[in-house]
Amino acid sequence: MSAILVSSATMLAYLAFYTAYSKQEKKLSHTLLINVLTMSHGSTFDTLLVELNKALSLAGLTVLCLAFIFPAGDLRASLCTHALGMLLVHTAYSTFK
Repeated sequence: MSAILVSSATMLAYLAFYTAYSKQEKKLSHTLLINVLTMSHGSTFDTLLVELNKALSLAGLTVLCLAFIFPAGDLRASLCTHALGMLLVHTAYSTFK
């Protein structure tokens, strides 16, 4: 299994499901995801970046946890590197936002 595949799938899953979850209705709403990704109905580029940043932070923490589930080796090191990169980008965006 490739580390880039695990990292990408985790990021896409958080982007799709976390962004699409309606906290008011307590269920998934595909229209929320579509509105953010297409920047329609009041969504802006800033809204898209904020949602990507949220998904990036969650994915980074998840990939870091997955790194410690897999046995030692190249996959663990690659997953740790990907997680560190995700969390550094999240930190940089959050700091300068």
